[in-house]
Amino acid sequence: MKRNRMIGLGTLCAAGVVSILSGCGGGSTVVTHPPVAGEALSAEYTVEVNGQPVPIYTAAVSEDVKEAPLYLDPEYAFGGFEFAGRVEVVVRSLKPLNELTVRTVGQDLPVELREYTATFWLEHAGNFLIERNGNGRKDPLLLFANPLEVNPPKEGDPNVIYFGPGRHHAGVVTLTNNQTLYIAGGSIVTGRVEAKGDNIRILGRGVLENSTEEFDWKNIVLLDECRNVRMEGITLRKNTRGWTLVTRNCDGVEISNIKICGSHSYNDDGIDLCNTRNVRIEACFVRTNDDCFAFKGMDDENRSNCENIEVSNCMMWSDLCATILLGDESRAEYMRNIVFENCFVPYLSYEKYPKKFLMLHSCEGMKMENIRIENIEIGGEGQIRNYIEIASEFNQWCTTKTAGSIRNVLLKNVHLGGANGGYDIVVKGFDETHTVEDLRFEGCTINGTALTKNSPNVQLGGFTRNLVFQP
Repeated sequence: MKRNRMIGLGTLCAAGVVSILSGCGGGSTVVTHPPVAGEALSAEYTVEVNGQPVPIYTAAVSEDVKEAPLYLDPEYAFGGFEFAGRVEVVVRSLKPLNELTVRTVGQDLPVELREYTATFWLEHAGNFLIERNGNGRKDPLLLFANPLEVNPPKEGDPNVIYFGPGRHHAGVVTLTNNQTLYIAGGSIVTGRVEAKGDNIRILGRGVLENSTEEFDWKNIVLLDECRNVRMEGITLRKNTRGWTLVTRNCDGVEISNIKICGSHSYNDDGIDLCNTRNVRIEACFVRTNDDCFAFKGMDDENRSNCENIEVSNCMMWSDLCATILLGDESRAEYMRNIVFENCFVPYLSYEKYPKKFLMLHSCEGMKMENIRIENIEIGGEGQIRNYIEIASEFNQWCTTKTAGSIRNVLLKNVHLGGANGGYDIVVKGFDETHTVEDLRFEGCTINGTALTKNSPNVQLGGFTRNLVFQP
């Protein structure tokens, strides 16, 4: 798998506490921000980068997650900063450390331990999962190491809605043609965004959250019939039910370095692309209770396609549902030309619900085709459940009881490691006209063992054609 790549560094133009140090290979720059007044900080972790403190906030998990035996704490810690060059990161733990891992897409970082302190160095931006004392998902710290901002908007700029450092209760923020929403580092904005129009930007290094009944069953960000949209840099803390970041009938969307700290409530899908075309998603972190990525056809009238979508260099973590779900709601003529590559799934979801790493469910007559899932590393904990399910079918989410069809799917270099488990792979068509065809597994393994057509966990149903397993 490719290592996580840097999104881009440039000239510093951001408010915050700045340190400039000489280091190996030249100077380094760090931007941190004071904690937001009234916001609870983590009791478990503190972090410094080049000696500058980084506020570490918390995000809660749902009652369902807390009941699971794989969990320890009712909340987890997260924080972020910006930097360029080579920087020293010091993590201090409330509990003594006998082990600490720093994980990101494509690599683990070397760490120096000393009683309650862990030290490591960063040279590239990325989203990092820090696990303590072999606890895995039980009490993690998420550290978002952002690139420096280049020419960010300034308060008072035309067509800019600006939230500076501090706490803001924004309610509903409405965006339209040629507008920019900027959420500065060191800010926490409570509210939601509804955007409709062309050439819209949502940028910054701050936190956008929703909480209380006012936002229950509401998206944090809804992009509705937008063209040429860019989201970059902010953190979304989902504290209510309802999907988190949703596009509806959009064309031309770029989502880069967005961090979703969810799993507070059920039905909190991370990124849902509905009847949306020409999308690039890169270098994001998504933790949810429900599905991380769900691509759907929700357009009953026009059945607009969901197509030409690339997802790369992302960390994806669903606590109770699917990591990647394509379909179920399938009111689109086509769902096609979709790529997930160079991604990291630290944990499969807990086995309370029959959900999977990958679900391709084509229903309602939709044609699902040209799907590529490549260079994915996945951590298993012995779950006894389906791992991958590819099916032409219909279910309770459909408006018509009609199956769809699936063709030309490639899974290449998809590796599941960790504890042994059932990890079944189910492939099935529906009838002679609603089939699964041209499906290829290439170089895929479970705990180092190559998948073949005769692997005991491979279950092939009827109405499937041209299935190939190449070790």
